This record gives sequence, structure tokens and C-alpha cells, in this order.
Amino acid sequence: MIKKICICYVCIFPFLYRQRTRRLYSRKSLLGKGRFGNVYLAYDHTMSSEVAIKTICLKKYKKHNTRNIYNERFILEKLSNPQIVNIINSYEKNNIFHIVLELCPGEELFFTIRRCGAMPTELALPLFNSMLSTLHYIHSCNIVHRDIKLENLIYCAQTHSIKWIDFDLAKYTFHTKELERLTTSVGTLSYCAPEILSTYVRYNGKCIDVWSLGIVFYTILCGDFPFVADDAHHI
Repeated sequence: MIKKICICYVCIFPFLYRQRTRRLYSRKSLLGKGRFGNVYLAYDHTMSSEVAIKTICLKKYKKHNTRNIYNERFILEKLSNPQIVNIINSYEKNNIFHIVLELCPGEELFFTIRRCGAMPTELALPLFNSMLSTLHYIHSCNIVHRDIKLENLIYCAQTHSIKWIDFDLAKYTFHTKELERLTTSVGTLSYCAPEILSTYVRYNGKCIDVWSLGIVFYTILCGDFPFVADDAHHI
């Protein structure tokens, strides 16, 4: 009897799980597209509020990446800061990995700078202080972001504040010293530190984060990138 109940439960559980997640979240519209998935505006029926759901196609991701697809979830669960996007839930359905995140009001800082140009110093300085404080917190948790750029910073004009997003390339280590001996070349070309662009050179993860944030600061103040090139050799 117990065996029959167990078999029945195993057979029906996936169906019940799909039904449950379908009831929990209702997609409303597309917020953005990525290489391996999309980000949707959705409604969380449990919290009675809007959320953002990041979807990642498991087959496509695993075909092009050796990184753990669950890395971003792991990193975000270790962080708790009002300036960092909060993770609410995660689940898999139909070979798609879903990460449910708080909905951050505003837009990518990249679009703000492209539309409005350089930001006045008196407005930029409070943002700089906030971002430096957030980066210090991230590093204090033995985590490096490794992809700090305007596109991964959500700017809310109403509150004049920043939310950090996209920790897919972030790295956590138990021992702080390990963050000073990283070798994997990651990041976005215009924001990369020189040591990232050098072949077979170990780099300090915290230092390359500081470099990338410096590029962000420069771009906010000047309205353009300090270094622009099509490949690592020319930059």
C-alpha cells in the first residue's frame, strides 16, 4: 500500500509543482532579452506585488558555459543589502531555470547616461558614495562581482539611487586570499582591467571590481567611455 502511494506521489508531483508555480506567478510583459533567456515582469499572487522573473534556458546555457547555472542564486542568497536586488524564489520548469527577483524601479544606468549625457557632479557624488559602500559590502562577504558596468546598475531617478543586478559572473570563496589569485577571464571589454586582458595572469578580483567601478564613475561624469575598442588587443 505504501509503495503504491509513493509511486502515485512521484508520478503526480511534477504536475502539482507546475500547477503551483503557475498559480504563484503570472507573466505580464517582457522586460529584456539576453543570450540565454529573458526577463519578464510578473505578478506574485502570494505577495500581491509585481516581481521580475529571469529565465535561463538550461540546454542553451550548458552548451556554451562551464559555470554553474545556479551560481547567481547562490550568490544572491548570501547577500542582504538594500542596494542589491533581492532574490525571492527560484525553480525549474520545462527545462527553464527561473529566478524570481524584486522588481527594481527605474532603468539601466547605461540608458540614463545615453539619453541625458554626463551627470552633474553634485548629483554624481552621492551615487559614487553609495556604490563604493555597496562594493565594500560585497567584498566583505568574500564575493567579487566581476561584471560591474552601467547595464548592471539600475538607476531610479525618483529616489536617486542604484540597485546592483546580474551576479551571474560573481565569485565566492571561503578564503579571502583565493580572490587575489583568480585566472578566469570574464567581464565586459570596455570595463576590463589590464590584468584581465593579459593572458595567463592571475588577478585580484577585488581590484578588477574597483577598476570597473572607476570606469562607471568616469562615464557618469563625462558621458562617454575612457577606452573604446573592438577587441582586447586595441583597447
